[in-house]
Amino acid sequence: MEIFWNNGERETIRGLDIMGLRQLDQKIEQKLVLNITTISIRARYLTLLPWIYAEFYRRELDCHGGKAAFDAEQFQGVLARMEFAVIAASRFHSQEGESDANYGMIGPDVFKDELAEFLDNDKVSLDFGGRGGTSLNTYIMPCKGFGILNTDLEESSVPVSITPRGTRIFEARKNRLNPNGLKKVILEGGTLTRKIIENDGHHVSVNHLSSNPEERDLLRRALIEPYNANDPEVKTRYSRFAQTIRWVFESIKKQPEQSAANIINNHYKCIVTTQEPHLNEVTAAWGEYELRRRSHFACELLLSALTETLRDEMTVETVEDVLANWKNRNASSELLDRILSTDEISFSKTLGDLKNRVPADAFLANGVNVRQAREQSPAVRGYYALLLLLACKNQTDWLRSKGHIHKNLKGYMERAFEILDEDESSVWRILRSLLVAVTIEPHLTTSLRKLGQGQKCSLRFFPEGNVLRPTGIGVQAGFSGSRLGNVLNFLADVGYLDRNGNGRFSVSPDGEDLFQTLWGEK
Repeated sequence: MEIFWNNGERETIRGLDIMGLRQLDQKIEQKLVLNITTISIRARYLTLLPWIYAEFYRRELDCHGGKAAFDAEQFQGVLARMEFAVIAASRFHSQEGESDANYGMIGPDVFKDELAEFLDNDKVSLDFGGRGGTSLNTYIMPCKGFGILNTDLEESSVPVSITPRGTRIFEARKNRLNPNGLKKVILEGGTLTRKIIENDGHHVSVNHLSSNPEERDLLRRALIEPYNANDPEVKTRYSRFAQTIRWVFESIKKQPEQSAANIINNHYKCIVTTQEPHLNEVTAAWGEYELRRRSHFACELLLSALTETLRDEMTVETVEDVLANWKNRNASSELLDRILSTDEISFSKTLGDLKNRVPADAFLANGVNVRQAREQSPAVRGYYALLLLLACKNQTDWLRSKGHIHKNLKGYMERAFEILDEDESSVWRILRSLLVAVTIEPHLTTSLRKLGQGQKCSLRFFPEGNVLRPTGIGVQAGFSGSRLGNVLNFLADVGYLDRNGNGRFSVSPDGEDLFQTLWGEK
């Protein structure tokens, strides 16, 4: 029996980016969305946080004669109670005919039992025993990005300060809640009842920003207007975000009821099939983002195929053994047939021959089928990855030559594309070069660097000369999650987009007014 490094360990380290590739495309997108993250989903938390901080600070000062030390544990309990109130209010008010967009809230899994008790008995104790209270960590980046909270505090025990913009949001909210109702149980604890949620719940529901027009309008301004117009960096970040919003609106106006995935894929398809696409800095960056995450997914598919073959095939030890195994298994499948329109798949033909068989519109109509690609055998995964890389290279040759795609001299996508210039080499030899240069090297470099920094081991294999020894842990190829979906959620929460179900959106009347005001013909 093979003895793996992870045998007997209490924890298996799976890792999220074990090749260090996705950080590049994520950094591209991060610059375009003004600190909105993949886990910051609903806009109302941006107004709830400055409100609850201000209420907590004021209460502590009042209770301690105007001077008090910040109690982090006590405040975590306050945040946890607020998070539960948000869930209960959003669920309750949706039953009363409000929006059914009850997703993206913090803590439904943490407070599952308490929520069931509240729905069954119309009341529940808000004593959570230290659970919850993660909303600050989840939303601090967008709160900073929109100038609502600040964490640049020197020699201060408090975690954040409230900016002038955050203070105006607090002022718009402070007299809306009954001081002896929901606000009291959030700050002090106790029992949350159905009557309290009936009276005050719409002021914390993620779906009910319209209950306080002043609060909603302040948040709308925060999304559009720089909080410091004299700071060039702030103005640049806001300008990129405004151009992203404009791009989103133009896309949805052209083709209503789109999801974030549709918008990104349709944009990529447009710019790689239009002879001279009209691109600005932001729309070109969204195209580069999609190109790189497709390419990086292909590299991770190769890693998953290599790792599984090493782990499961007892006679496979080298890269050459892996390729021989794939060749003998016949990398033919319905998935590949749909791309190449043939069941003849060869490792011995030249790369030039294969290029001529890859359609110009490969992977454009419906994007990359991530789930189906992951489900294929290792041989098919390896071949699919090669086809995806070829399509990415061929479709963007013109864009890259014109400088619309930034060239990263150390980038693994660029290394892969250099290998794919070797038209006279066999498919077998090309796959070998890709496995070594853009699969094994980035994985070992990233994992060993993390080990050197004291992080946990994420190695899926380690080398002994030309032999690769598996550690027994599999790989699921990752496709970078986009922040754009959360941009759409924020815009819907403030009323600029309408939700149409299944993650699809259309421009609302208020959104149309915004578009005409900012970008309509003068």
